Amino acid sequence: MNYGPIYRAEVATDWEHKFSPELSVKLVGLATGTGTEQADTFQTIRAIGGLTNTQYIDRKTETGERLGRASLTWRPSGDHTVEAGIEAAFNFRDANLAIANDAGSGRVPAVLPVADTLVEELRGEAFVTDVWKMTPTLTLETGFTFEASQITQTGDAQQEREFTYPKPRAILTWQLDPSNQLRASVIRDVAQLDFAEFASSVAVIDNLTTFGNPNLEPEKTWKGRLEWEQRFTPKMALTISLFRDDVSDTQDLIPLSLCAGPGSVEAGTCGLADIRTLDGAGNIGRGKRTGIETRFGAPLDFLGIPNAEIRFTGKLQETSVTDPVTEETLNFRWSKLGTIMPRSGRSCLS
Repeated sequence: MNYGPIYRAEVATDWEHKFSPELSVKLVGLATGTGTEQADTFQTIRAIGGLTNTQYIDRKTETGERLGRASLTWRPSGDHTVEAGIEAAFNFRDANLAIANDAGSGRVPAVLPVADTLVEELRGEAFVTDVWKMTPTLTLETGFTFEASQITQTGDAQQEREFTYPKPRAILTWQLDPSNQLRASVIRDVAQLDFAEFASSVAVIDNLTTFGNPNLEPEKTWKGRLEWEQRFTPKMALTISLFRDDVSDTQDLIPLSLCAGPGSVEAGTCGLADIRTLDGAGNIGRGKRTGIETRFGAPLDFLGIPNAEIRFTGKLQETSVTDPVTEETLNFRWSKLGTIMPRSGRSCLS
């Protein structure tokens, strides 16, 4: 493996101003960037016949984020704290993947759909939150966020999509006593897309090729949670949570058929010899996730080990989703859908 220039940069800033004890404003800015280049050479050598193939894989990836956030905090009374604000962000991922095989007569490029692609997202959201101390032991937090985004993909795959998502939430906290707390929450969550799943990738050692999916959508989830926290000391606590998630557009591995030549599979203009079918990230419908989670943390001073602590997290959950083709009930993520088993496109790289 030969690595070219690799860089990572991050710049962050924030500014806060208090107009009064009841009113303040805060501004946050963030800019990040990463870049990697990698050139790999793999040889296939057989006991009989010797060197049969040399494969060359060149990768180059650049990613970045630019984010700005402004929020206003207002305390109209001792019982209410209101926060409102806006956020704007720009994210991108530019991926380039070149593959060539040399069986002895020179390099021959291997065509892989969605190997060179630029994904850009322009996202904005507005939010408002109210924390209401209903009684000395009961606190209700309610909030609403509206998110809008535009995702543009160019290169091997070209399209532009727009999304809008309302995200309400409510969290009720009951302080049973100074060391016991009970929380109940209902939250609408929208997962962040991984732009790496928009581009194709290869893992030669595992003999695995994954297609990028330009039509990937984020999971949307209604999350319900009941949580109990017991504090034994200021630094020792046990938390037990029961949760139930109702997921739409569940993300998992699905078979993707893409065109390695001119034309489109969806439009029926791709020649049969150019159709490649491989696994890739995709959406498979509605799913459910139910379980229990336990967290524990404690300092180790009592064992004579200062400045150390032990942390434990355990989760037991059951997931289910219906395979859209076989109609079987399966677990996710990642479940192996019945439609994935024939990996007919693996030979497209060699």
